[in-house]
Amino acid sequence: MLLPSLSPLTFGNAQYWSAPHQPLDHHHCFAPGHDHGTTNESCGKAVGRSALFLDQDSTVRDEKGQHADHFPKPKTKQLSKVQDDIFTKGATHMALLHNSVLRGFNTIYLQAPHVKDEQEITDFMGYCLAWHKFVASHHDDEERELFPAVEGVLNEKGLWEKTHQEHQSFLGGLSDFETYLGTLDSPYLFSGAELVRIMDSFREPFVNHFHSEIATIANFSTLPNAPAPGSPEADKTAATFKAWGKKTLTKAGMTDVVPFCLLNMDATYEDGMWANWPPMPGPIRWMMVNVFGSWNWGWWRYASCYGNGMPRPLYALQGLKEDEAEGKETDKGEL
Repeated sequence: MLLPSLSPLTFGNAQYWSAPHQPLDHHHCFAPGHDHGTTNESCGKAVGRSALFLDQDSTVRDEKGQHADHFPKPKTKQLSKVQDDIFTKGATHMALLHNSVLRGFNTIYLQAPHVKDEQEITDFMGYCLAWHKFVASHHDDEERELFPAVEGVLNEKGLWEKTHQEHQSFLGGLSDFETYLGTLDSPYLFSGAELVRIMDSFREPFVNHFHSEIATIANFSTLPNAPAPGSPEADKTAATFKAWGKKTLTKAGMTDVVPFCLLNMDATYEDGMWANWPPMPGPIRWMMVNVFGSWNWGWWRYASCYGNGMPRPLYALQGLKEDEAEGKETDKGEL
């Protein structure tokens, strides 16, 4: 079953894309407003390395549109509110980071049932654990550093209570995800169906939180203690968000979390408004993907985007179209 068209919903001053909960189809994934993809030949399925380089062509479309925007993504606050106070900016940057997490979730959820070969399973498990590390480090950094710092700037305790509760709602399932992958004695014991079952156990609260937190941050701008634009307090708050965002990825892991994040950043999102986010010189981004990423090269075949940020077909789904065609031919022969 295909997901229905996404529709904008408003929460406070924030607008998000949402859709009714329906059974997920492992063969298709759809994004609002675009249908990017490439043919099997250009996606580099036989040689996983070819898909990473920044000059990879992604202009040829695959009619199935197989990429990783299956779950709705939060719209950035600067697009939906058309303003640039410090909390709108902070919420926007958090939304972009969360979108990479959600695309990562999608790539795992959709491809898990279709990874069969021993080496492919080994690489896929590494990719999954990189996603887990991304999420776990993001959560820990928020709780230890970002949340107390923002409460200090606003001089108000308890601002993140709802967010704390949301974190608790999915941490058990997230732990089960890591435990399952980390305790398998052999790739042959891997079950895509079991991994999907575990992900289903925390999927709803997980997706809810990664949307909800954006509204929480944006709404801080309405608090009585919110810093006035241009004030020293506003500059301090902006510096808090900037410093946290800059180090949260790099300290999480340069050879796993950083490439994972960048290879799940869709440069076409919101009409390419954030194609150069996070801001860095092009050669540095290239190095983070192609040099640091080379330590775990086989993992990145499962990512949702090429190194230049263009969406790519999901690797493990590329054979499904050919299998379906072969099945139809067989059926004709039997008639």
